[in-house]
Amino acid sequence: LAYLLYPPLEWATLSEFHPVTVSCPLLLFAFWYLDEHRLLPFALFAGAAALGKEQIPLVIAAMGIWYALARRRWAAGAAIALLGTATAVVAVEVVVPHFSEGESPFYGRYREVGGSPAGVLETAVTDPGHLLAEGFDARGLSYLAALVLPLAGASLAAPLAVLVALPDLALNLLSSVENQTSVEHHYAAGVTPGLVVAAVFGAARLPRPTAAALVVVAAALAANYRLGALPVWHALPGGAARPAQLVRVSEHDRRSARLLERIPDGATVSATNTLGAHLSARRRVLSFPRVTGAGWVAVDETRPSLLDRSAAGEKGRRAIARLRRDPRWRIVAADDGVLVFRRVRAGRPAAGGRPTARS
Repeated sequence: LAYLLYPPLEWATLSEFHPVTVSCPLLLFAFWYLDEHRLLPFALFAGAAALGKEQIPLVIAAMGIWYALARRRWAAGAAIALLGTATAVVAVEVVVPHFSEGESPFYGRYREVGGSPAGVLETAVTDPGHLLAEGFDARGLSYLAALVLPLAGASLAAPLAVLVALPDLALNLLSSVENQTSVEHHYAAGVTPGLVVAAVFGAARLPRPTAAALVVVAAALAANYRLGALPVWHALPGGAARPAQLVRVSEHDRRSARLLERIPDGATVSATNTLGAHLSARRRVLSFPRVTGAGWVAVDETRPSLLDRSAAGEKGRRAIARLRRDPRWRIVAADDGVLVFRRVRAGRPAAGGRPTARS
């Protein structure tokens, strides 16, 4: 119950869909089977979880370290740790560069601490104080509190199990992107299983485990008042208001959905973030302003974004303005700030007729 009330998990399921969120229960099952020394079902669930994001194999590697230290299964633990690490290296250094036509686009987030996995390791050896200063600044400490306090600090009573949360936790703390140190996004999805398992073990070690478990549930529920995604607190003084806004389907949302139905099924589309969910069942969707290979573009001028930057502000509006001026693109539909463009083929006008516009 505390797991389901845990604010980072609630936000991961509410704010937007990312496959890594599906890794949460898979990792919990994997840990359960590993703790019972059932390595085959552990491997199946761990392998499925690893498909969620490129760094999740590092979480599995941390499980191997825990297994070796806490259960004294040295050979199996070392094998899991090595295999998990190797899988993450292949994902980051081979798979991601292959599809992004270069190094990982996320390396820029770690420019201050080395700019690459090798660079971060070098900084850890040559200037560990710098890593600590970057990770444990005011933003980082606030993030740690938002992760630990909703579980009543029970995770800290099982420090070995907390190892499982450390890989993703380190990635978030060292990133220059503020969203990664906010529980209102999906970035804590890889941290959540380790902290929840540690809370289970930690509560069990206390003199009255049942009472401790009730305290953890109460802490998770209380944390929802300020941190959580339950859309019920906005009516109370100081309660979180954003969840209620996120779950409300507005007239703008309805107009956007109707407008996007104009885009043919199977067409490759470049879209701003808030429109992506309506198009995500397609085989290929691009993140605006990347338009190479796209025949259609859908943008929301009221909530512009650039790639993974949800709040692009003026930069996003300028990118949309450039697209408006580009003779290769023509607006074929518009409604309430949402614009649908179609690529103009050389020698023939774009189909779709004159754009419609309503405010």
